[in-house]
Amino acid sequence: RIASGKLDNWTLDKYFDIAAFRTPALYTIGNSGRNILRGPGIANWDLSVFKNFNAGERRHLQIRWEMFNAWNTAQFFNPDTNVDPGSAGGRITAARDPRIMQVAAKFYF
Repeated sequence: RIASGKLDNWTLDKYFDIAAFRTPALYTIGNSGRNILRGPGIANWDLSVFKNFNAGERRHLQIRWEMFNAWNTAQFFNPDTNVDPGSAGGRITAARDPRIMQVAAKFYF
């Protein structure tokens, strides 16, 4: 490793500077430590709204509406950390699921 590799203005095509890293010489161990790069992080909100309807003393029906990633925030996977020429080194190539909503009914007895 030559420098930290951190970029102040990163993009999806260049999340970290691959020029900050070099392949070690043959039969030697490189000097980069473990967990030296941080990923883009996750900002996720899951919400649910439900209503219970009584159907007797011991039974009730529950109607639910659930949202996963409620604000539909883009959440990227970690970048490719292979810095060899011709690789996707430093690129973010995938994202997590967008907003998902579901409706459910439960009958408790």
